[in-house]
Formats: sequence, structure tokens, C-alpha cells
Amino acid sequence: MEHTPRLGSPMAHLDDELATGGLDDQKRELQAPLTISAILDLVELRLHQVERVLRGAEDPLCCCGRRRG
Repeated sequence: MEHTPRLGSPMAHLDDELATGGLDDQKRELQAPLTISAILDLVELRLHQVERVLRGAEDPLCCCGRRRG
């Protein structure tokens, strides 16, 4: 079966492949839940950072890796 690249969220495709058994090898299949959890953790951390910016507790220019000057 030829692998066709798809556009969109990598996590959505990984989740779909995990659910349908479409992953290429067992190692990827075993790592998929950990990968998905790691991505969700990063999203949660970013949302907390956005919350701090909206409350005024953090400078939006500094939290995004950009510095003034």
C-alpha cells in the first residue's frame, strides 16, 4: 500500500491511523498514544500561556520568543 501524504493536523492523522490500524509498523503504533499525549500537553501549556497574557501577567512579546528592541 502506497503512503499518500495528507495535509492538516498531524495529530488528527495519527489518531485516525491508530484507530483504524493503519500505522506502518508496531513501533509507531506503540508510540502513537504517547505522541498524542505529548502534543496535547504542549497545547495545554500554550493555552495557559495565552491565559496569562490575557490577564496581563505576561508580556505577549516575550512569551512568544520575540524581544523588544
